[in-house]
Amino acid sequence: MIDLPPVFRKNRYFKRNIYKKKTDMKKEIKNYNTKSYLDFSKLQQLVKCIIRFEKKKKQRIALFIAIGMYSGLRSSDIFNIEKRDLINNEVVLYEIKTNKRRQVYFSESFYDLIRDIDLDDFHDLLFYNEKTGDCYKYRYMLDQIKAMAQKHLSINPKSVSTHVLRKSYARRYYELSPDKSKALIELSEILNHANTSLTRHYISLNEDDYKTTLDLF
Repeated sequence: MIDLPPVFRKNRYFKRNIYKKKTDMKKEIKNYNTKSYLDFSKLQQLVKCIIRFEKKKKQRIALFIAIGMYSGLRSSDIFNIEKRDLINNEVVLYEIKTNKRRQVYFSESFYDLIRDIDLDDFHDLLFYNEKTGDCYKYRYMLDQIKAMAQKHLSINPKSVSTHVLRKSYARRYYELSPDKSKALIELSEILNHANTSLTRHYISLNEDDYKTTLDLF
C-alpha cells in the first residue's frame, strides 16, 4: 500500500470508505442497480474531448476517468495511484474498502488514450492538490465528471457516477471474454463479490445477453 502522508490519512473521504459487510443480499443487489454502466466507446470519447477541448488543468479529470474505466478500481483506490505506477505500468495496492491486495496492469489502448496527457505536469501522487496540500475531494471529482459528460456528450448527470467507471470496466471485461461463464467467475474475484449472481446484476445482464450467448452454441 502506498504510504500516504498524515494529511491524506485524515482525509474524510478515506474514513468513510471503511468496509462494512452487508448481510441483506437483496439490498446489495438493489444498490448495485442504481446506476448502470456506460458504453465504453462513449467513455473513451469523453476522455478525448476533455483532453482536446478543455483547459490543461482539466486533464486530471480525463486521467481519472481513463484509470477508472481501464482498471475497475474504486475511486478511493484511484486517489492513491502514483505517477510511477503509470510509468512502470504496474499498480499494486490494498483496496481501501476490502483491504485485499489488487494488482493492475494497463493495456496499450489505455496509454494510447492518454498519450496527449503530460504526466510531467502532475504531482507524484496523481490526484494531489498542491493548493490545499491534500488530495482532490471525491465530491469535486464527481461533479467535474458529471459536468464534462453533460457538456461533451449530452449525458444526463444523474446517470453518471465514479462507480459507473468500475461497472463499465466490468461490463467491457465480460463482453470481450470468449468464455462468459469463466468471465463471471473472474469478475466476481476481481470485484470481490460474494457470488456470480451479484456480478450478473452488477453488470446489468438481461435476457438479451443470455440469448446472445446461447446463439453461439
